[in-house]
Amino acid sequence: MSLKNAYGERLIASVIDYYANKEPGRVWASVPRSEDLSKGFKDITYKQFANAINHASWWLESSLGKSKGNFEIFAYAGPKDLRFPILAVAAVKVGRQVSQIDWTSSVQFRCTDCQSLTDLVTFAFRNGRSPITCPGCHQMPGISASGINENGD
Repeated sequence: MSLKNAYGERLIASVIDYYANKEPGRVWASVPRSEDLSKGFKDITYKQFANAINHASWWLESSLGKSKGNFEIFAYAGPKDLRFPILAVAAVKVGRQVSQIDWTSSVQFRCTDCQSLTDLVTFAFRNGRSPITCPGCHQMPGISASGINENGD
């Protein structure tokens, strides 16, 4: 079965890897070079996208450890830009789910270890960069966006 004809049966990571291998120069996204749109746009190819996903997959697994196999959720408190789809696909590749935090609304999380339901405002950042943890058992993993190259290179 051809990947191109398997609509509804394809995993997003497989589609991205397919285009990265078969059409590496195919544009996945175009982003402004600066806030001044007259300076043009930079194309991000499927090959670059897949490479970023693979790097993020490695980083997630080294930061959070191997998944226990039940698609544990971790919180992402970062910009709403191209980093999120990279992180979302990487999370799936390593058997996890990502939840992007919206600081403008009340959000609750159920801890994957102690099963306590916790309101986001009770979570704590240590040093402004440390992982978000469950106040009940201190085990709910989360990551910050620090250390990601702002230039996208």
